[in-house]
Amino acid sequence: MAAGAERARGFLASLKRQLALYRELTALNQRQGELISSGDEKGLLELLAVKQKLMDEIEELSELFTAERELLAASPRGKLGALNGEIGAVIAELEPVLRSLMEAETRDLEGLRARQDQQAEGMKLLEKGQGLVKAYKSQASHQPGRLSGSG
Repeated sequence: MAAGAERARGFLASLKRQLALYRELTALNQRQGELISSGDEKGLLELLAVKQKLMDEIEELSELFTAERELLAASPRGKLGALNGEIGAVIAELEPVLRSLMEAETRDLEGLRARQDQQAEGMKLLEKGQGLVKAYKSQASHQPGRLSGSG
């Protein structure tokens, strides 16, 4: 079972790396919320590129996780000794980090949508304003020398 224990150690290392990456994402999410609130689109795009690299690594580790989880499920309880406890502890640490991350992503997505809605509303007002200017110019061109309200 030495090979199984070695694979379990690799699995544990993978879990610990995932935990570290999720913590990095959580820290980046705080900055993401600030960038969304301030409307810093360039900064947000740069931050999203960094987050994407972290997510790519997490995805690779998750693929390993699936294969190694099958090993652990097939291993009789107690065969991996202390590793079972360590793996359980890391998984327990992951849960609140993931929960916090999901909450922050949801909050930031809602903030981004609200900001987009505000911008869309501003564009509508701008279009109405342009329509008024065109209407005024059209009216003025049909009645040269006449000012509005005089007569």
